[in-house]
Amino acid sequence: MIFNPLCLIWQFCYKESVKKVALIFGPTASGKTDLAVKLAKEFGGEVISCDSQQIYRELFIGTARPTEKEMNGIPHHLLGHVSIREKYNVARYLDDVGIAIDGVLSSGKLPIVCGGSYMWLMMMIDGISKTPEGDSELRIKLENEAREKGLEALYARLQAVDPVSASKIKPTDLKRIVRALEIYELSGKTQSELFSEREPLPYDFIKIAITRPREELYERINRRTDEMVSAGLLDEIKAAIESGLEADVLRVMSHGYPFLIDYFHGRTTLEKALSDMKLVTRHYAKRQMTFIRSRQDFTVFDARNFDGICSFIHTKLLDK
Repeated sequence: MIFNPLCLIWQFCYKESVKKVALIFGPTASGKTDLAVKLAKEFGGEVISCDSQQIYRELFIGTARPTEKEMNGIPHHLLGHVSIREKYNVARYLDDVGIAIDGVLSSGKLPIVCGGSYMWLMMMIDGISKTPEGDSELRIKLENEAREKGLEALYARLQAVDPVSASKIKPTDLKRIVRALEIYELSGKTQSELFSEREPLPYDFIKIAITRPREELYERINRRTDEMVSAGLLDEIKAAIESGLEADVLRVMSHGYPFLIDYFHGRTTLEKALSDMKLVTRHYAKRQMTFIRSRQDFTVFDARNFDGICSFIHTKLLDK
């Protein structure tokens, strides 16, 4: 084994009780997994997934879950963590990722959270608001009120009790207007008040976003889709259907699986299903890039700039 002084630097930081966590975000197919594994070897770390699809046990190929070869001996956490039959949400993920991070820290290693699920990542960094669960009776009452008195009247009520939230909701958005009023009536607090009380996870995140030129990224997405088919994606989907998991797959999977399920039911051709799968994945990558541009707290690197990323992490680990 080659001696790596960066591992020693990190272990010194751990002994000083600095809860530093590297966070790698980027669009799908940008090379996050490969980068996270290389960083884990460089700094003596373990990888923790932040992927809302790779979390499910039954689906492997279509979620691009890393193989043993790709993990290259580095421990990975929260991959295939729960059954797709379970109702899993961001609140549960935050509990699970906190346990995983603390476990890696307690072993004196650097946690490297890696993934492209920006809603989960945002809640991890910014905190999740403790809003009450929905009340179906109250929701129906508010929806009936909108039908009887007009949506304008319901929106005016929201403006009166929670002008901050109302300013961020379109007057025609019935669902969000009803939810904001539901929160107010159930909790006695406005939605904006609850959002302001969010508590982020108690770690010092080293926030890194990686990018690639758009045409290169789109080509990688298209190529990866073809590789998934060669690796047995159609057999995986067929097995899920035969196992009675179709409804669960459609409930939680948006990239690819629904189009191929349509193909198996004769509603589309394989060529069209794969074309649609590539298109929706490219659109998702575009939204991920928009998220990167919206965050001033991330340092953005070209995915190929490994030395620059290492230097940045090295500096951050030494910061108190």
